[in-house]
Amino acid sequence: MIMNVWFCVSIPTEMITPKRQGFFNVSGVIDIDGIGFGDRLTYIALTRVALLNMGCDDDICGYMLDEINADDSQRRAELFYCLAYCVDFMGERGMTFGDKTVEVNEQVISRLDSLYDMFMSHWKSINA
Repeated sequence: MIMNVWFCVSIPTEMITPKRQGFFNVSGVIDIDGIGFGDRLTYIALTRVALLNMGCDDDICGYMLDEINADDSQRRAELFYCLAYCVDFMGERGMTFGDKTVEVNEQVISRLDSLYDMFMSHWKSINA
């Protein structure tokens, strides 16, 4: 069972700055848009997709899942959310938010397609 808890809803992905100094940490989150009530696994999935989309490793997401003692069902749910966020990131390409247009080019499209394929392949393997 996935319990509903308070958690961060929106940390703009451009605010996530990964650094490696002997171990992985995330620093530079300076803008949190709000909180919500629901599944905290969505935050982990969003972080994973954002890091991978920036070409960074996603080790911290595994640590977060371990920290909450995520069982197989929760890990499948997090993977499902990763697929959903990947599609969300794809949908943002070329859109304008205020005065900023989200970059779209062949490299960005290829990277997101590869991420989606990776998540979907994993999804199929654990749900076969």
